[in-house]
Amino acid sequence: MKRRIMALVLSVMMLVTTFPVSAEEYIPDGVTVIATDTDMGVEVPGETEGPAETEEPEATEEPEATEDPEATEDPDAAEDPEATEDPEATEDPEASEEPEETPEPELLEAELAAAVRSAFAGDAVQVTLSVTGGAGELTAVYQVSAHGETVAESEPKAVTDGDTYVFVPEAYGEYTIRAVVTDEVGQTAEAAVTLPVAEHDETSMTAWTNRAKAVELTGDWREDIVAVAKTQVGYEESATDFVVLEDGRHHYTIYGDRYGAAYEAWNAAFVAYAAELAEIPARAIPRTNDVAKLLASAKNQGAFESGKDYAPAAGDVVFFKNEAGQVERAGVVESASESAIRTIEGGASAVVRQSYGADDPAIMGYASMRTLMLNAGVLEVDELVVSSTLAVKSAFVGDEVAVSLNVMGGEGELEATYEVTVDGEAQEAAAPEVVEAGENTYVFVPAALGEYKIVAQVTDEAAQVAETEVTLPVAEHDTTSLAEWTAKAEAVELTGDWRADVAAVAKTQVGYEESATDFIVLEDDSRHNYSVYGEWYGANYEEWNAEFVSFVLAYAGVPTSAIAQAKTAGAMQASVAGAYRASGEYEPETGDMVFLSGDRVGIVVGAGES
Repeated sequence: MKRRIMALVLSVMMLVTTFPVSAEEYIPDGVTVIATDTDMGVEVPGETEGPAETEEPEATEEPEATEDPEATEDPDAAEDPEATEDPEATEDPEASEEPEETPEPELLEAELAAAVRSAFAGDAVQVTLSVTGGAGELTAVYQVSAHGETVAESEPKAVTDGDTYVFVPEAYGEYTIRAVVTDEVGQTAEAAVTLPVAEHDETSMTAWTNRAKAVELTGDWREDIVAVAKTQVGYEESATDFVVLEDGRHHYTIYGDRYGAAYEAWNAAFVAYAAELAEIPARAIPRTNDVAKLLASAKNQGAFESGKDYAPAAGDVVFFKNEAGQVERAGVVESASESAIRTIEGGASAVVRQSYGADDPAIMGYASMRTLMLNAGVLEVDELVVSSTLAVKSAFVGDEVAVSLNVMGGEGELEATYEVTVDGEAQEAAAPEVVEAGENTYVFVPAALGEYKIVAQVTDEAAQVAETEVTLPVAEHDTTSLAEWTAKAEAVELTGDWRADVAAVAKTQVGYEESATDFIVLEDDSRHNYSVYGEWYGANYEEWNAEFVSFVLAYAGVPTSAIAQAKTAGAMQASVAGAYRASGEYEPETGDMVFLSGDRVGIVVGAGES
């Protein structure tokens, strides 16, 4: 009985040590066990307060239960491997040593890229496979699908990073090339790339050109170019013949194709095409897809007329400008009235008719077909026609200004008078002088600032009178501001602290305004005003934001080795790359430069100031 109790006690010890639950659940009636919080040991009932711990004092007070050497030393009870911890069970290397883990293979990943953004049916297309990771030899299968169907599939083949696959698309459509890569441990990775495939348009050129050739030409370029343009209304650029470039998809047109630019902007090419099929020579209207060349040709021939000063006629070429004032597109005038014009244009996606108000701000001007015919000697005229142009867009007081007068037609000797007014008041009126058919020149010298108008009036022996005029803004040089504002900067007593000195110099310049009377007008009709900072830097009429900061830094004694003096904020920012701090990550201090959107830069002069 004592052996059984001792064996039960030892068994409970093991259970209590192993499982964090109450030992009382495993002890039979009449046996008392006490487990400590520290070593989970079992104490002899006689050495503890047995009666207080259990309801059976006989079991806790009997010394034989734990002190009987026969009971505690009995190898059958105390050393019974089933009642004690078996050393072989805990020390058995086969039971305690964990087997070595097989390392996880590196994740297999794949990407697929095509060598081109688009292709044509019949072209050989190459794709390149990039793979990383995986275990052992890699195997790939390539599959090509179009229109929801598989059109080609390769046999499995061993691959490495950079493997290539070539296929030949047979028809127009959106093709998907997919690669499935497998490694030796069964990992798979898929990659795919899509490629638009076009097909060459081989029929439109003939069909639409035949329409144009069916026109019965009259020899009057004005009528003939309109007649040809009408035959092209309804043409649409190809939906299936295209190329994909970095900026998007560009579709084929017969007009661009005719002049070597099948997939480029084609509004000018349409005008050139209509002129060619109307048998207007290339010296009058060049064969080009470049609208800037069309405009330059008209100007060089004296045929360009400003939109605000000219009454357009059917057969003229109309030029449109963008928001920056630069020529953007062209079309053929189909009809015109005092209030509106109707055009035939190409270039958006089709050849269409459009209508505009005569004073539409998008109209830059016209190439007069009548003038082109006169220049070519194909128009019989009796009437006297004159036009005038200026070689410059603006001038300065004291400059010589040349006015070019072009005279066509008339009877007998021709005589011209010139009148110059400034801001509505007459400045001079030249005596009549004999002029010749063709180009003539009149020179005058503006004496004061203002808006000049030069009017030329020509008469012939048949008493015909023709008049033309041009306008010219005249500026005067600012010769005092640079010294004045430089003196303000030089008056600052520098401390040697760049921050304080930069802020101090900048504050002396507050209130400066660019000159309203010293300016130039560029070819795009934009006016650029003079600034002292631009002049100080050597660029009087250019954007002067960065020049102002350079000016301040120079007069504050900041060396160029620390911060570059530059014409752009971007160049200044690049020169201080090591000291540049992003917005939101830095609290600006007085004297700091602050870089703003729009390539602008400023100077911090204090909290709450700018």
